[in-house]
Amino acid sequence: MLKKVPTKLTLIDLFDSITELAQENYNNISPHLMDITDEKDYFFGIIQRALIFSMDISNILKYARHKYYTSIFIIGRCVYDDFITLMYIDSYTNKEEAINCLNASAKKHQLNKLNELAELNEKYYNNAFPFYTTKEQLKEIRKKFAEKKGTKNYLKNPENINPDKLEFKSFPSTNDIVNTLNKQRENDLIGRAYYFWRQWSDYVHFSPHSFHIEQEAFSNPEDEINVLRSIQEMGAMLTNSIKVSLRYFYQEHAIAPLDTKRVVHQVLSVSMS
Repeated sequence: MLKKVPTKLTLIDLFDSITELAQENYNNISPHLMDITDEKDYFFGIIQRALIFSMDISNILKYARHKYYTSIFIIGRCVYDDFITLMYIDSYTNKEEAINCLNASAKKHQLNKLNELAELNEKYYNNAFPFYTTKEQLKEIRKKFAEKKGTKNYLKNPENINPDKLEFKSFPSTNDIVNTLNKQRENDLIGRAYYFWRQWSDYVHFSPHSFHIEQEAFSNPEDEINVLRSIQEMGAMLTNSIKVSLRYFYQEHAIAPLDTKRVVHQVLSVSMS
């Protein structure tokens, strides 16, 4: 648990500082991305998302017209999802292949989703429902995907690019990632991240139940302090994601990180137990 007791004002200052950290490094790295690769795109994307998340959380804290933090918890779920995946990819010697597997999983999910919509469209809507794909459209989408440059990187068998029989590489589930990383080394950060990832997933999937729990927390001052501490800890985790991404750009592409206000030191020096 974080030792310093945060307030809404200190949290606003925290996320504004993280925004500045992400923004200055976004501006610093952008000119070096003319020859973009999936690997560069992934680590740069982590910084971009951290910038967006920190801005959004700060704005919610500043301008919300209610006292609840449900929206922040939903963003926090994304923060921890990014962090756990990032730590897994960062643990790989061949980061490019790990990112290929992550992208392959995303491409497979996207095509499966379109297939489900096409089946519903055919079964219930006579292939006429707006924004739903049809089987013919999906066939064309799969064909274009199979012909696209770089698609082979996502396939188990790069020589088999039959659009109707694409076999994608796999990426582990969040639970499997946590088990893998904890086997490699004791990792308190991963354990904490997984705890909040599981807890805040409920705000996405079971929001009425979770909202009632949040309402109960505000009836107990100690519980409310713990809520603020969890948001503060999320800020530290968000900063960790930026730090890992900046280390990648420094080690692999000699782009020195910027931290003019020593945000990383200030945020990560807050001890956790």
